[in-house]
Amino acid sequence: ADYRRAPFRDDFGERIAAINHQKSRAHIHLAIDTGSDMPLLRGKVNGPAVADRGTAEVFIAVYENGLVTEVRAGENRGKRLAHDYVVRKLTGPVALDAAGGAKFEQRLPLFSGNPSTNLHVAAFVQDVKTGATLQALALPYCIAGDATSTRPRFRKQGVMAVNGIHTTRPQLY
Repeated sequence: ADYRRAPFRDDFGERIAAINHQKSRAHIHLAIDTGSDMPLLRGKVNGPAVADRGTAEVFIAVYENGLVTEVRAGENRGKRLAHDYVVRKLTGPVALDAAGGAKFEQRLPLFSGNPSTNLHVAAFVQDVKTGATLQALALPYCIAGDATSTRPRFRKQGVMAVNGIHTTRPQLY
C-alpha cells in the first residue's frame, strides 16, 4: 500500500516500528562465501505457517546504490540524477517445500567488471497470491578495498534472521 502522510501528523516512523515488532511469518538466513572472485550466496528459508506455504515463494535480488545518470537530452537535460536500490539481478521464484523450507545458492556477480562498494543482496519471501511480503532481509556484500589493492574486500559472513530471532553480525577479513 502507498503511504500518504497526514497533513498534521507524520506517523511513518511509528508505522515502521510497529511492522518491525510484528512476529515474522518466515525466517531467512543468508551467508556469503568469499573464497573466490565471485562470492557465493547461500540461503535458507523456513517457518511460514501452513496457510502460507502453498503460495509463498522466495526471490533474491542483487541491487546497487549510489548510481548516477548524467542526463543529456529531454526535460532533465543537464541534470545529474542519483539512483539507489537499482536491481541488477533478480532470481526466483524459489518454491518452498512441503515443510515450508527452501535452500538456495547463487553466485553474486560484479557488474561491468567494476567492483562496487555499493552492492547488496536481498532475499524476500512473498505470498504470490496476495503480494504480501512475509519476510525480507538485505545484506551488503562488497566493501571498499584498501588503498594498495584494486581488489574489493567482501563481507566474510553474514547470517541473519530479522525481528530479533537470531543475528550474527557480518565480519570482515
